[in-house]
Amino acid sequence: MAQAQPTECFRGIGVKPGPIANGNCTAGGVPRTMQDYVWGFATAEDQKSLWFGTWSSGLCDNFTAYNNFLTVAGLNFPDTLQSKEVTCEWSHSWNAQQNPDLGITGDQRQPYIYQYDIHSNRLIDRSPYSDPLFATTGGFRAAGAANGVMFVAGLQTSPDLASGQGGQVNLFAFRESDGAYLGSHTYPQYSNVKVVKKIDGQLYMGVGLGTPEGPGSTSHATNGHLLKWVGNVNDPFQWQIVGRFGSQPTYLTEFEGRMIVSAWPAGPTDLTQADLGQEAAALFTSPRLSTRPNGILPADKNNWKRDWGFDDFYPDPTTAAAGAGGTGMEQVGNWLYFGKSNFPGSSTFFHMGRLPDIAPKTFPAFMRWFNRLEVGGELFRVRHLGQPNQQVQVLYGKYRYWTLDDNGQWHHERNLLHQRPLYGKPGFGQKFNYYIGWGSATFRGKAYFGGMDLTRVMREISTNPNTDFISSIFGYRVSPLELRYLNRLLPSDESQDGFPIWTVSSPNQPAKPLTNSGFNNAEQWGARDFFPIGNKEMFIGTQGGSNYPTKAASDPPRRAGWQLLKYQPR
Repeated sequence: MAQAQPTECFRGIGVKPGPIANGNCTAGGVPRTMQDYVWGFATAEDQKSLWFGTWSSGLCDNFTAYNNFLTVAGLNFPDTLQSKEVTCEWSHSWNAQQNPDLGITGDQRQPYIYQYDIHSNRLIDRSPYSDPLFATTGGFRAAGAANGVMFVAGLQTSPDLASGQGGQVNLFAFRESDGAYLGSHTYPQYSNVKVVKKIDGQLYMGVGLGTPEGPGSTSHATNGHLLKWVGNVNDPFQWQIVGRFGSQPTYLTEFEGRMIVSAWPAGPTDLTQADLGQEAAALFTSPRLSTRPNGILPADKNNWKRDWGFDDFYPDPTTAAAGAGGTGMEQVGNWLYFGKSNFPGSSTFFHMGRLPDIAPKTFPAFMRWFNRLEVGGELFRVRHLGQPNQQVQVLYGKYRYWTLDDNGQWHHERNLLHQRPLYGKPGFGQKFNYYIGWGSATFRGKAYFGGMDLTRVMREISTNPNTDFISSIFGYRVSPLELRYLNRLLPSDESQDGFPIWTVSSPNQPAKPLTNSGFNNAEQWGARDFFPIGNKEMFIGTQGGSNYPTKAASDPPRRAGWQLLKYQPR
């Protein structure tokens, strides 16, 4: 229904991008699509339109998050990356040369805010270009609406943006009835935002703290707040703190009469500790909503219960703390299904950072660690959460996980639930399907879970000897023969490159694939957001981290950048 367009012309690494008009380069170069994430997404309350923000250069910016771990492990951050699908210039970009403070985040570009009118199939640019705060926002990660106001929340442009920790949270407000811009507000005390969602009639926003506070709902330092909106269309920027957590609230839902927060690790990372100094991702439950007719209150901010964490599943504490955390939550029968996102390479690099003296310094040694520590995302379900009869089941995961002790000794240990997965392997059987439930929804009686599959990235960049990507990291020429070891981990069928979506229709049946190929578009790696419109259709916002190609004759077009898809089951 809509997709990102080329915004500049690439004319060489370090060269000023050229102008573009109607998709054509007027002064030489190759059309380059920089906006590749539909990052924050919401439906208007009347369900007549969709609102979403974008983020640029997802592949290049995400990789900057590895810089510290590569340094600690004695490896190198690559200078540049050039392939047929993406260019990462990092600190060598024209932008970074003009503004050295950007450093390796020189591939960032100004994001956009869009409204999509469902009835007229019209995409409207709502970006507030005249607002100085908009110009300093590096990406819009969350959106939500209540009482006639649509909020779009973004992260301040910062060299730390790629790791999810921006300089501050910037919030932009619009009037839903006509899209009029209501203004913006910055929250310097917060460094990250992931979710804005309406639960039981109230609008909530989950944010990460720039500076930790004293303990809140757990004995751990507070690194995240849950905020409740108490403003209105005339005074929109009024929020109350109603939850304090050791980690950051990133997904919200209602289940068994309570609000459920799925929180991701947040706060300072201490690589000398097995648990990195962070509280592992977890599920928190609120007081009963039936006793809170006006929603969760400020008096409840320290009264949330941490009822289950991923440190209750992984036998290795570094693996438990390194992964991103829980993802979309959907009720199937009397179970709450929830996925797991494992940040690509995080377990390997966090172990290398924690154990720099024994960390692998050659590619074959690195691959031995990588093959043991890297797993796709898992899928779980829970019921009676926080009650004496609480049940947590592993649906897709592993019975045994590799652990690495301080002496460099490997152990193959059972997961801490001592359960064999009921239905299958992590990633729905795909090793590089790192996120299960990155986006999710319940539509026509089925729960949909979208994923992020980096098989295409591994195939076209990491295992491609023409990019020199791996060689630049290890500081010596990694031979094609050595790269074949990594290539053997990839599925042989390239037609299955692209994001997966799996559905669950009954608690008595395994999940089933809707697509494993991004609906036949390998340039689309992630199914980021799902929004049903009644019982008729569902919209899907995607993530496609490539810059090229921008034009193709195949059907559907294998285009770079984000896409907005409309899904109508037969």
